[in-house]
Amino acid sequence: ALLKKYLLDHFSIKVNRQSKTINYLSHEFENNVIICYFNVKEATKIKTIEIRNNALFELFDDQQNIIQANIHGRKQNLLLTADNASGVLKWE
Repeated sequence: ALLKKYLLDHFSIKVNRQSKTINYLSHEFENNVIICYFNVKEATKIKTIEIRNNALFELFDDQQNIIQANIHGRKQNLLLTADNASGVLKWE
């Protein structure tokens, strides 16, 4: 429950420039990596996803957060760092 609250406090998503509620699904540990699963309910055609994720940046100088999104069978990735904690994925 604490991990879920922490992640939801440090992670946000906008779909087509509109803020969306994130549904935390689960997480797993693999070596020194925490893999977290989320989804967002969205009925309209997705053109852009803006993601902010600054989780663990205050604890580790070299923290990197990798975002993978799979929309309509097309995967895209973002690499977020303390210097760049947000990014935009486009499906146009």
